[in-house]
Amino acid sequence: MPIREAVARLIAPAPEPDPRIGQLVTQVNELEAKITKLEKRLSMTMGALQAATAQLTGLDKRTDEALSTARQASQLATTARSTAESVAEAIEALEDPADTSVLDGSVGKIREALATGEFDGMLDELARAERAGKARKGVLAVIEARR
Repeated sequence: MPIREAVARLIAPAPEPDPRIGQLVTQVNELEAKITKLEKRLSMTMGALQAATAQLTGLDKRTDEALSTARQASQLATTARSTAESVAEAIEALEDPADTSVLDGSVGKIREALATGEFDGMLDELARAERAGKARKGVLAVIEARR
């Protein structure tokens, strides 16, 4: 009998499929469609991230270049400031000649004034002024002796 039962089962009509299987198939298809859409979004997002990374790398390089240029500009500004200060000092020296009124006195008075050391920083100017003015040998000798 086991053979007859096996044959009977083969010949018997197939049982009706469970109606929940159709719903599950539909849900699986919907999930597969969502996965496909999400994979596309992920791919686009990855591309955008790569592009953004490339831009950031470029910006980093430009920032370094700008920083280097700023440092060079700062160095040039410092040099220019130093040069401008030197020029200003030179102009001031030309505009404000040394006070040579000490040369208005006698040789003895000039000798006393120079002996204080107050005029040591301007001996060259005093000598030039004396040569350009009265050109007294005694005054020039006192100035030379002080050097």
